[in-house]
Amino acid sequence: MAEQLNSLEELGAVAAAPAAEVEAPREPVRDAQGRSYATGKRKDAVARRWLPDPRQPRCRA
Repeated sequence: MAEQLNSLEELGAVAAAPAAEVEAPREPVRDAQGRSYATGKRKDAVARRWLPDPRQPRCRA
């Protein structure tokens, strides 16, 4: 269980402690066509999809 703080001095000492480091976001893995594979899950359903590279322009005719 967490330790109990009884005074403002103890609270200041805890607040001055360095924060935990945050990891950098993971770079997506792309195939030769610039696509990445994504999986979404909810309850018992699983959706898998190839996502196109958002940096490449798409031509819609």
